[in-house]
Amino acid sequence: MCYDDYGLPYLPAKRLKGCLREAAQELRDWGVDIPIEELFGAKRNRPAGFTLSDGRLEDYAQSVAAIRQEKDRSLVHPQKVLAEYSYTRMQTRIDGESGTALEDTLRITRVLKKVWSSSRTWSCKRRNIETALHSAAVRCAVWG
Repeated sequence: MCYDDYGLPYLPAKRLKGCLREAAQELRDWGVDIPIEELFGAKRNRPAGFTLSDGRLEDYAQSVAAIRQEKDRSLVHPQKVLAEYSYTRMQTRIDGESGTALEDTLRITRVLKKVWSSSRTWSCKRRNIETALHSAAVRCAVWG
């Protein structure tokens, strides 16, 4: 997850596409017939079969307009806006014998709240690619 200058979260298309590719590769490893090179392209000689835009808030333009119109800038500080849509989660590994945290294992991750919904667009160059993407997405939803 990333956030813009206003503190509004978004999911970069490149990351979304990478997650889809990884899921498709796992499905193929499980025996599902997924044309990964046709869908996602191959290095230097084959473009991807679809395009994907960043995942943004459905009301992104209205949110930006409201932030710009707010006269009290402290109310719309990017960190305050970000806190409305996400939170941080901390994790660390614990030593099984001593029950204490292991050194250098603290990880802090920003997590989107469940109420977040996004709008993104995607388009396919050929109908068979759209069908394959839809099939993979449905299988991921069922298995995930």
